[in-house]
Amino acid sequence: MDRALTLGWAEAQRVGIGRDEVVLPVVEVDPGLRSGQVVFVRWPKPTPPKPKPKSASASAEEKPLSAAAAHPWLMVSVLLGPDGVVDVELLSGDLVEPSSPRAKRVEVLLVAARALPAEGRPFRMFAVEEVVGAVSGPGQKTVTRVYALSSAPTGPDLELVVDKPRRRDPLQVVQKVSVHAAGAVSDDRIVLESSWPAAATVVRALQRGSEQPSQDVLVSNAAGLRWTISTQDGRIAREASGAATDVKP
Repeated sequence: MDRALTLGWAEAQRVGIGRDEVVLPVVEVDPGLRSGQVVFVRWPKPTPPKPKPKSASASAEEKPLSAAAAHPWLMVSVLLGPDGVVDVELLSGDLVEPSSPRAKRVEVLLVAARALPAEGRPFRMFAVEEVVGAVSGPGQKTVTRVYALSSAPTGPDLELVVDKPRRRDPLQVVQKVSVHAAGAVSDDRIVLESSWPAAATVVRALQRGSEQPSQDVLVSNAAGLRWTISTQDGRIAREASGAATDVKP
């Protein structure tokens, strides 16, 4: 998904993004993991509000962004492995179809974005549905995990789970985990905030593959555990008693 977004964002910049436009990329990777698309939605530039009397109610303030007001703008279709752009399509100006899977992803990303640090660089966000709870039966449910990677190459990176605690509740962040603190990622080392290497940890290692193709990245946590991650295929190896134990990425 990170590779697809890199391809899609380059095409969006080539087409041209208005200076004051709010644009959100929604990354969708096909089940075979060899192709996908990045759909960019945008919100019309708000018109400047008319001057209000000093007694105006605070409820008249600008409404927050919502999926219901989002307009599909651009779709970039990509191949993965080898990576490349297949097609770039300008979409109609109609609203995102209500109750569609895409509308849900947009709303999930907006909810997650509001829970991210407001200062610093923006985040690259990826929404993935995941089944949690019992192996089968009524205890099983589907939530959406959002991977939020800072556009700064050194972090911070977070994982958030977005769900409805009760059926009638609005979507909200029900879990938030810091994977890497700001400055925790360097060229050859990653320091974990969490207990184990996460998806974001592997992505950070792979991002360095083009810069240092033959060098693994060392990963460590506060408990003193250490791993190495290949910058070529993301394979994780745990360092234990001087030996390395392979772990499936």
